[in-house]
Amino acid sequence: MPAHAHLNLLGFVVTFLSALYYRAFPEAGASRLAPYQAIVSVVGAMAFPTGIACVILGGHQRFGSVVVAGALAVLLGMALFAVIVFRTAGSGCAVGS
Repeated sequence: MPAHAHLNLLGFVVTFLSALYYRAFPEAGASRLAPYQAIVSVVGAMAFPTGIACVILGGHQRFGSVVVAGALAVLLGMALFAVIVFRTAGSGCAVGS
């Protein structure tokens, strides 16, 4: 259950919300950071719940580092997205405005 919740939240909800932002602000999606943010976020969204599932299934010593690496990747992806948002939020060039 915890792995499912993390996969759902990180893998779908956060990715969907960032895609909506990139759709509303095309200059954000065209930034040089956007592809890196997407790659880091997807890797983290896959590694974090996978590590959690492996730890729950009994491999704590072997898969604890996967959980930590996945969590750090998710955090880095969120930080990159925050930088992108702060750089483009004041531009006022949303699609449909």
